[in-house]
Amino acid sequence: MRVFGRELILKDYLLEKIKERRIGDVVVAFRSEHVEISSEPLEGHLFISGEIYAVEPLGRETIITALVSGEVIKAVKLGKVDLKIGERVYLNIRPDHVRIFDPSTELSLEHL
Repeated sequence: MRVFGRELILKDYLLEKIKERRIGDVVVAFRSEHVEISSEPLEGHLFISGEIYAVEPLGRETIITALVSGEVIKAVKLGKVDLKIGERVYLNIRPDHVRIFDPSTELSLEHL
């Protein structure tokens, strides 16, 4: 399966569930705290490039908003970050932090 233009290897039981239910497209999700932001793609991660739209320091954490093909993706980081509005970055997600959902039922494939 390709996600963000990168190959995502799914566990066999998830592939079987997709085939059994004849699911064409799936919803891919991840938690904002699992997004790593970098100037270059991180090895072993799924990644997408985006542009920093907002940086919100909130004391102990910072919320970073990036635009990716017109879509908003948020990341949460502890402490302060040194990012500038308009800066091009990579949003990296470890494959084990990616969750797959059936779009028709909105249920996680891992729990079906």
